[in-house]
Amino acid sequence: MMRIRMPNGFVRNDQLRTIAELSRRLGNGVLDITTRQQIELRGFTLDTVPEIWEKLRGVDLRTLQTASTTFAISTAAPWLV
Repeated sequence: MMRIRMPNGFVRNDQLRTIAELSRRLGNGVLDITTRQQIELRGFTLDTVPEIWEKLRGVDLRTLQTASTTFAISTAAPWLV
């Protein structure tokens, strides 16, 4: 599973089309929208990760800081860190 960051929950049409195409072509066709306004791509293989990252960068999307307790959570609830 790879989480795709949607800054502030905003997304453009070309970004959604790219994510959908990646899911159909390289994943299992299943996408989840998280409660933190990110999209999870599922069912891809490890050897396809470089291509996924390249396609996402082409539409200004990233996967950084999407998988753990980040700075925003620690400032809101320091006992979770």
